[in-house]
Amino acid sequence: MQTPQSEIDGRRLLVEPILEELDRREPGVFTYEYRRLAPQGVEGFIIRAYETAGHATLTPRFCVTRDNGTVYYTSTQIPPEDEPFCKTSFSVSLYGGEPWQEGQPDDDDDQFLAGSDAADPEVAIRRLMNWALPPATQLTPPIEPSIVKSLGVVSAGLRQRCLLAADGLRDQPDPVGEIGAILQGTGIELELNPELDAMLCPESQSALGADLRRLNLGRLLWNFPIHHDGRLPLGETVLLAKYTAGGQLPRGRELWLRLASPARRRDPQVLRLGLELLIGENHGHRWDRARWMWDQRHAAALTDEQRWGVAGIPLEKLNVLQRPNQISALEKKLQAGGLSAGGRAALAVVLQDAGRIEDAFTLYDINLCESIQRILGAQEVFGVDCANQEQWPSVLRSQLRRCAPWLLRPGYRSELENVIAKKKPRCGEFRLFTLPGQHHARKESVMLTADDREGTNLRLVLQATASNRLFPFRCWHRPVEIDLVRFGVLSRDFLAE
Repeated sequence: MQTPQSEIDGRRLLVEPILEELDRREPGVFTYEYRRLAPQGVEGFIIRAYETAGHATLTPRFCVTRDNGTVYYTSTQIPPEDEPFCKTSFSVSLYGGEPWQEGQPDDDDDQFLAGSDAADPEVAIRRLMNWALPPATQLTPPIEPSIVKSLGVVSAGLRQRCLLAADGLRDQPDPVGEIGAILQGTGIELELNPELDAMLCPESQSALGADLRRLNLGRLLWNFPIHHDGRLPLGETVLLAKYTAGGQLPRGRELWLRLASPARRRDPQVLRLGLELLIGENHGHRWDRARWMWDQRHAAALTDEQRWGVAGIPLEKLNVLQRPNQISALEKKLQAGGLSAGGRAALAVVLQDAGRIEDAFTLYDINLCESIQRILGAQEVFGVDCANQEQWPSVLRSQLRRCAPWLLRPGYRSELENVIAKKKPRCGEFRLFTLPGQHHARKESVMLTADDREGTNLRLVLQATASNRLFPFRCWHRPVEIDLVRFGVLSRDFLAE
């Protein structure tokens, strides 16, 4: 059935402003042809670009909402003008081969490279420009010496916290409720919830009381996250310990002792300690398997390996001004086979400082997928249904800079054993963080995965997921203490106190 001329004209009217803008920005680069794109009858523009292999297609799509709430998309016909809540978007698809021709089978799947919808014409223009004239890969810039000033603010905030608290609570035979009085003036408030307390089995009630009486306030306040301006971060929750309930709980939720920061700046700027029903795996700050961070019973002197995941990092030598010499000396030791575990971690840190992020991960046989490499180079990732990728390079660089690559493999193995024990599906993939600018259920996230339990072919990949489960931060974040010491903001002696 032939498409009415009025509908063809309507499609052209919608898309031609995009084509005109392409020609204005890059005269003579693009050629266009309007015709049927596939045997199913979808019509649109075929776009070719000078010296660019393959082709692109551009078609308008229409989102229509019926009175009964039904939403459908159409690319085959223009909805009537009186169709309620009709919204137009532009479908951009990229192919590696020649376009479909009349009389040929529909084998576009073999040539298809990427596709996405753009509600904003400017986004469609940018995607076509990036396909035809991909921008040069940008190098990740090195960190600036001004970071020392920022770390000084963080250090001052952490020190102020510790001034509010003693080294830890001594054994108190008093009821749990009276611990709230002991916490006064420490910046921590005890939240009592009789309803949740009643859910605990007798053994868990005893365990909770013992945990509260054995809080190491100094470590608890020191290890709690901090905002870059030295204040409490907003909306952060740290899970300390999990307890068994005496009855049935809501699906997926468990009883946790948690420490939470205020949600807003106008709220009292104190930390709230108490029980809460939470889905533990959805929280990054999980300290139930790192009790040394808050429990007085695990207060023995810590080694660097326990605290930072590796011993022997020459922190005092890792300053910003000497970075080129540091990298050269450490790489020579690596090539000669004489680099210790601490030296390898030091090399990873200075490579991250220098912007050589991929090289830092390569030291630990961790690969970065092509999409992550493209984002690091400030290039667009095609095939991602997201309206805005502009913040992705800066966010990805910042997050991978704060990563401790030496923690990833042991962390992967530990968490994998944990989720396998719980019989969780897709247990070989862990979400480190989600990239911004996405508003749909499945969001592009940086995931850690491998081929087996041992972490063979360990790699970071970009993958869409609707899961809220997080890889624990202690399994991949570089402890801030490493930066505080190596930039001379804090001494090792202070940490030993």
